[in-house]
Amino acid sequence: MSYSIFLGIIILASAGISLTCGLYASYGANKSITKKLVFVICGALSVWSLGLAITVAAANERIALIGHLLAPIGWGPMPGLLLHLTLLLTETETKLKKRWLHLILYLPSLVMIFAFTFLPLIGQFTDTFISTNYGWVPIDNYNIWDYLYYLYYVGFTVVNLMILITTRRKSQDDHKRYLLKVLAIAYIIFHLLGTLSDIMSAFLNIDFPRHSVIFAMIPFGAMGYAVNRNRIIDSDIYNRLYANKGEHQYLYEVMGYGYAIGSILNIIGQKSILHEGVLSNYEFSLFLLLSGVLIFVVGKSKLNIMPKEMLVATVCSFSVPAITLRYVEYGSLTVWAFAILLLFISII
Repeated sequence: MSYSIFLGIIILASAGISLTCGLYASYGANKSITKKLVFVICGALSVWSLGLAITVAAANERIALIGHLLAPIGWGPMPGLLLHLTLLLTETETKLKKRWLHLILYLPSLVMIFAFTFLPLIGQFTDTFISTNYGWVPIDNYNIWDYLYYLYYVGFTVVNLMILITTRRKSQDDHKRYLLKVLAIAYIIFHLLGTLSDIMSAFLNIDFPRHSVIFAMIPFGAMGYAVNRNRIIDSDIYNRLYANKGEHQYLYEVMGYGYAIGSILNIIGQKSILHEGVLSNYEFSLFLLLSGVLIFVVGKSKLNIMPKEMLVATVCSFSVPAITLRYVEYGSLTVWAFAILLLFISII
């Protein structure tokens, strides 16, 4: 497996894990708007990671450009979405007039999508690419739009952290104080690592594909951890979690058998139809078989429903991108696999 394919798998897998943590953290939230916003954030994160993965693992520069233009649809709105989530969690939004607030939060997002997706699409402010052992790397031609994005990104991030820290100081609720503390620390680490990964590559003159979306697992994981530690589950939510335990068990068994059958079909298909080497087929089939066994064992274990779902979603987050990118040359036949990843996570 090439380095570019491996990095693409890591990028897509990190998005799946972040998606799982985000949906788990919003489960049972009192405000439906918070659930919807978390879902939108997860969707933007998925688009961002898909764009980066396509760019990294593309077979040629034209395909890399498609992923490069897709990614801003995800990372462009992210600072505004995260700030909006903070306003909801701190209940600051209720103190502000929503009309102009939403305009301030999302107008810059539309501008970023216009600047980094639409304009290059019509041939304006386009970036060039170079091919490396790790995948395609865009060579930025810095212009006014880049500096406007930096201003937007830094400004919204600083405001976000200030609101979290200020609200934590004023709050008398220990659970809320803990959640805000964890989020603030996670945001700081996420932004520092994401920014440094891009800056250091440029500073050290290292041509390495963009991968900052991987660090999004930090705030989403922290959010899931904080909610799991402090949430008091009421009876209705508890019943919804455990009433369908048998259905979950059946789903895990079907998925486990599906992976096992897929490992066998991979060997048969690759050997008899495509006439490719047996060794690489055995390695990938073994990976599929182990994924199926892990899902089956997790389903049979005595763990609670939520840890089971997290583990199975993690397995799917790695295996589905691996399947997709292994057969990336048959693009029209495998592009559906990323949607299957989201479907698996939504089902479990």
